[in-house]
Amino acid sequence: MTEEDLVAQPFLKPSDLGRVKTSLANFLALMRPIVVVDEVVLADPASPIRYVITVEALKEGWDCPFAYVLCSLQDMKSAKDVEQLLGRVLRMPGARARAQPELNKAYAHIVAQSFAQVANQLVDRLVQNMGFEAYEAALAIAPGTGEQPELLAAPRTPAIDESWVSLPMVPSAPVPAKLADTLKIVPTVGGGGTAIIQGEITDEIAALLVENIPARQKPQVEEAIEQARIRRQTQQAPGARGIPFAPIPQLCMTLDDALQPVEKRLLAVLGEFDLMDEPIVLAGFSARENGDVFEIDVADGQVRYALGPTAQLHLNEVTTSWTENDLVRWLDRECRQQDVPQASMLKWMIKTIQHLRNERGFTLTALIRGRYPLKEAALREIERRRRVAIAKGFQTKLPTFIASPLLEDRFQYGFYFHPTNYPGRPPFYRGRYRFRKHYYGVIHDLRATTEDGQPTEEFLCAQAIDVHPKVKHWVRNVEHEDASFRLPTSGDYFYPDFVCELHAGKLFAVEYKGEHLASGDDAREKAQIGHQWEATSHGRCLFLMATKRDDLGRDVRQQIDAKLSSAQAI
Repeated sequence: MTEEDLVAQPFLKPSDLGRVKTSLANFLALMRPIVVVDEVVLADPASPIRYVITVEALKEGWDCPFAYVLCSLQDMKSAKDVEQLLGRVLRMPGARARAQPELNKAYAHIVAQSFAQVANQLVDRLVQNMGFEAYEAALAIAPGTGEQPELLAAPRTPAIDESWVSLPMVPSAPVPAKLADTLKIVPTVGGGGTAIIQGEITDEIAALLVENIPARQKPQVEEAIEQARIRRQTQQAPGARGIPFAPIPQLCMTLDDALQPVEKRLLAVLGEFDLMDEPIVLAGFSARENGDVFEIDVADGQVRYALGPTAQLHLNEVTTSWTENDLVRWLDRECRQQDVPQASMLKWMIKTIQHLRNERGFTLTALIRGRYPLKEAALREIERRRRVAIAKGFQTKLPTFIASPLLEDRFQYGFYFHPTNYPGRPPFYRGRYRFRKHYYGVIHDLRATTEDGQPTEEFLCAQAIDVHPKVKHWVRNVEHEDASFRLPTSGDYFYPDFVCELHAGKLFAVEYKGEHLASGDDAREKAQIGHQWEATSHGRCLFLMATKRDDLGRDVRQQIDAKLSSAQAI
């Protein structure tokens, strides 16, 4: 296939020839020769084909399963076209993790009259139809710069600081002279427009765009502005720019002369978890019938019914083909635990069945009929006993817990915030204050104001962290997620509300407690384990249990400043 053949294809208009001729020539010079053979299987790893050029692939139903990069010269307009385009490159068969972040992505390059409109369609389709989180969708879409990307090991600065907002119509008022260098409004086909903003979308720019259009279209524009802000914020965030977050030492302990992270199963072992160390009660099990029985009679041409006792059926006295051994074996399979040897489980199940039959009067048939509630009760009892053992092991071994030691270039056991993996869940922060140092482009579950319009306590804490000069960047930690930093407690784990990296390379964790919770047992235990993590870190880590007002009368900003001004934080 020659350059002349490509230029002659019907998807190129005569007016496009000069604009794309040079690009096509450069592209062809880098391509391997393509040999078109009938019945070629594109998915075959041995296939010599590396590049495919087609006229209307999206409309032909054509499919290329190994496509990782797709370039379309057709103007993307409809949501259907957008979704088909994304579907071509998202499967990524045979993909594996690469050292360069740029190689861990598939790419779809498109041409659009209104990038803002298409970007909004892309976000909607990614989130609604393809399982992406809002943060991931915002990070995945960016306007092109016209330059080839380079694979860089060092942190990268966004190539373009420009936002695009799709408008249903061109605003009636002209752009003021003072905003001429930062705001440009370009009419688009169909009567709409695109606002191109250099730098931050300020409140002044947003007001200009919203106030000069009809009232019925204002919500649409406000939402488009908010989406553009999220995209810009996401792409400008330290994580999106490849800036690493300093590794965080996990809390560890020495067992059998080896250092291990403190986990629940380990604490259960330390607490001597044994199913046979308590008398068997199984108080949560009952085989009471819940159904109603009705007696129905037809007499004198009328139907009459009455509620009858369920006990009259005597179902629990019917002979069963199961033996006690069968029930014990079934329960053993259903309740298998990693930290309970099978011999111990069988022994406990036998004792439990004997207790229920001999001391609580259940027949074997009743236990077999109620085996599923019996299984659930047994699992709850096993977990209760494990929690008791964990609490015992936690309190016994807490003084021996230490923050993971630092090796030559890393912690022996460290936690890492992934630059693009933030498991934040809606509702994301959407307040008027713009946080500058959050490591990710969105902030998980942070309300700006209360119902009466006052700033929330956690918002004030986050704001105090964001403006502090010693804080390099921070993360609103997400609870109950493997991708979040956590510390062990006697019952489970706790996830500090905010985790910060300081400019000095140190780590700072903040747990915020409202006044009604600050004096509770849960808060005291979290403070205890947080201070143990700090005290054993050799000055690398700081921990603060923040409240609205501490015992010295200091507000949250003063508490944070006092902690970071301490000798350890210098």
